[in-house]
Amino acid sequence: MSDDGPPTRRQESGAELPSNPYQREAWDVALVCLGGHLLNDRVRGDPSRNQDQCPTCGSEAISACPGCREPVPGFHYAQGYDRASPSFPGGRALAAPPRYCPACGRPFPWTERAMSAARQVIREMAALDLHERDQLRRSIDHIIRQTPQTPQAVRRINDALSRIGGESAEGLRELFLSIASAEIKEQLVGDP
Repeated sequence: MSDDGPPTRRQESGAELPSNPYQREAWDVALVCLGGHLLNDRVRGDPSRNQDQCPTCGSEAISACPGCREPVPGFHYAQGYDRASPSFPGGRALAAPPRYCPACGRPFPWTERAMSAARQVIREMAALDLHERDQLRRSIDHIIRQTPQTPQAVRRINDALSRIGGESAEGLRELFLSIASAEIKEQLVGDP
C-alpha cells in the first residue's frame, strides 16, 4: 500500500482487520465516495458490490480514514453471526456514512466538503455582519459532533437564523441540518 492518501478499493487486500478490537469483532468496512455516497457497507462481506468510483457523482471511493487509515465502519454484524456463511447476514446495515472517524476524530472528506459548502454560503450572506458570519463559520465545527462549545454554537446559529428570517434562513437551516449530528439536529429544527 502507498502512503499517498487513503487506500482505494484496488489498493486494499481485504485481509487487514481494523486495529480497533471492537470493530474487528462486530463491524464490516464501508466503501464511501469522497462526495459522501454510501457504495457498500460490507466491503469484506459482499465484495461484489465494491467499486472504484461512485456511479452517482464519479468521485473516488475510499474505505479508510485519510488521516489514520482506520477502516470506515460499515455493516454491524449480529453477535454470534458467522461471517463465512453464504446466507444473508444478521445485523444492522449502515444507514448513512459516518461523519467523522471514530478512531482519530477527523471529519471524513464528505463531511469536510459539506462543512466547506456551509462556510461558503455563510460568507455570502449579506444579511449578517462580518462578525456574525465569522461566528457562524466557527460554529460549524461544533454541530457535526458534541463538544463543550456545542450549546453556544446552537444558540448562535438559532439567533442568527431568527434575525435573517424567510427563505434565506430556511435554506441556511437546511444546510446546517445536513451536516449536524442527530442529537444536535433536534435543536436546530423549527423556530428557535
